Amino acid sequence: MKHTTLMALSCVASSAILIGCASTNSIEPRLDERTGLTWTALGAPVAMAHEARDISTSARDYLYVGPIEMNERGTRQEYLWLGLASTVPQAFSDELASAPQALLLEVDDFAFELPLSEWREPAPYDTAATVMQAATARVSLDQIGLIAGADHVSVELLLEDGSSVRYDHWNGSWVDWVEFRDAVDPLAGAARSVARN
Repeated sequence: MKHTTLMALSCVASSAILIGCASTNSIEPRLDERTGLTWTALGAPVAMAHEARDISTSARDYLYVGPIEMNERGTRQEYLWLGLASTVPQAFSDELASAPQALLLEVDDFAFELPLSEWREPAPYDTAATVMQAATARVSLDQIGLIAGADHVSVELLLEDGSSVRYDHWNGSWVDWVEFRDAVDPLAGAARSVARN
């Protein structure tokens, strides 16, 4: 009896862990009742970091990057959502004194520069650090697929004054973006499934 109870508890604990892991990337459309827009996002963005070692060994600026799809009365468009956050006190940080104008992505052998637009809606992603500024870059599903399947992705923000800030991977997985692409474009997932069989 004791053995059966321990096994049952073990199964429940394992299931809870698996459910917790799976929910990180749950993809569900959400309706913004104020604007009437429906948007879809992954459970978590990829976190990039830029160290500010001149201030402190633990001081970092963060750039959160995640795909979203906006659906306005059936018209769909994909974007990359960017959230800028920092552990650097504002008094010491002048890194982003100039506004971000574009996102430069190097994806394996490809490089593309994406113009940025300010994001004024509630954040589509929860982030560990408080986002102080947010923007979006318009992308295609093909570009999202390219990023998801890449061996190497580097991210750089191009600023209004001509300077740039490079970010290194901190947390999260680009390959999770395949789930997003397949969720918003079921034909892409179906085509890959047929190709595998």
